Amino acid sequence: MPDSAQALLAQASTLINTINEACPFFHAPSNQANGPKWEWPSNKLCGAFSQEISAIQKMITDAQDLVNQTSVITSNEQSAQVGANNNGKPFNPFTDASFAQGMLANAQAQAKMLNLAEQVGQAINPERLTGTFQNFVKGFLATCNNPSTAGTGGTQGSSPGTVTTQTFASGCAYVEQTLTNLSNDIAHFGTQAEQ
Repeated sequence: MPDSAQALLAQASTLINTINEACPFFHAPSNQANGPKWEWPSNKLCGAFSQEISAIQKMITDAQDLVNQTSVITSNEQSAQVGANNNGKPFNPFTDASFAQGMLANAQAQAKMLNLAEQVGQAINPERLTGTFQNFVKGFLATCNNPSTAGTGGTQGSSPGTVTTQTFASGCAYVEQTLTNLSNDIAHFGTQAEQ
């Protein structure tokens, strides 16, 4: 399998669509005394988690569109110096129209990329979610290095930035760190785009 963003996103799309179409049955676990509340009764996965599956599908679609926008920028990359067509003379909008069109296409692609990146981040932001979906993200996907629900006094998951055999066993998806990194990248990219 190719190691490219589009190939990985296509695999993610296939995976979530397969889960949704197969719609397997799951058995609800019992709630731990000190743990987050499991709010979904035993049922078919596609019904109990329809809101979550829909959000994941939208995130994948937005991310695929985001990757496609990078190809717009790549296709408009300028390898020649501005004014090169005029033997080194300053930029002339009448003779260098293709350069200006490429710059406009790049600016439009960058604006769309910023918007899509924001949408991808907000799809998992627990502060923007409600109901059982918010509980699922806060109580299960975002349970990295939280106090153990087993009453052992330890933690579940693993420390931020590390991946161990316990990281995913606790449901940890590093949601908070992902949102922070995405926000930082959007801020940096936005500053670069303005320049």
